[in-house]
Amino acid sequence: MLPPTFLDRWVDLTAKDWDQVLSMNLRAPFLLAKAAFPHLQRAGAAGP
Repeated sequence: MLPPTFLDRWVDLTAKDWDQVLSMNLRAPFLLAKAAFPHLQRAGAAGP
């Protein structure tokens, strides 16, 4: 038998659990883009 996956357990998630998943999955790309933007601007690879 295969171990349970997220899709098998999603109905058991609380709103707090879901908020934590979204926070983790959305925060990292935001922080990466925010940190990279000044470097891209200086290199002329980003907008004004």
